[in-house]
Amino acid sequence: MKNMLKSIMMSLVVGKNYKQLALLTTCLLLSSALYAQEFEVYGGANSFKMFTERNARIEPKHSRSIKPMIGISVGEIFRYEIFSLRVEAEFYKVNRTYNTSSGGIGAGSNQEGRIKNSNLAIRAYPFNIRIIEELELNFGLAWTPTLSYSDTGTTYSYDPISGGRNASYNISKDPFEVINMGIVTRCAIRLMLGKDWLLTPQYRFHIISPGAAMHTIGLGLTYIKTKK
Repeated sequence: MKNMLKSIMMSLVVGKNYKQLALLTTCLLLSSALYAQEFEVYGGANSFKMFTERNARIEPKHSRSIKPMIGISVGEIFRYEIFSLRVEAEFYKVNRTYNTSSGGIGAGSNQEGRIKNSNLAIRAYPFNIRIIEELELNFGLAWTPTLSYSDTGTTYSYDPISGGRNASYNISKDPFEVINMGIVTRCAIRLMLGKDWLLTPQYRFHIISPGAAMHTIGLGLTYIKTKK
């Protein structure tokens, strides 16, 4: 069964059947909600930053992107000691600039651009720890497909023979063409609002890829399903 599901996912991604892949993801979220005990809506702000190694010839610089986000989550799908599955879907945007220069004495190039993209973060937390009743720590994996992507900018180059010149570019990508896998940690404070509701201030640290990370600060409202 595991190999069959893996082959289905790979065929959807490689074959670019993005609508089917999105539908499958939605079905997984809805099916997990049938067994969940907690339902949350949350919002806040994301701080996204690209990190690229510097060397003697290339010096990239990336700005930080701070944008609002919104998400939904289902928790307490099952619980056994520290294992309690939590699944969430979050929509966020990134708007950042970059500058890359290379070359040496007499010749070189410089690239300046701006990247705008919208993303959907699907996160699953299999490890959940309650340090005390009001403090929860979650550890899991994240699947982050890009819904829209644009990269616009200008490349400037110069050399002793032809002098200086520049060229503009505009790069776009299809939905789900870029899919990142990463790890995520969530910390939430559980403040009771009556019998069935929680107010949940929360923080996430999401390593999207080896060169990118995101911090999230938000506030959630959680409904607790009463066990019969």
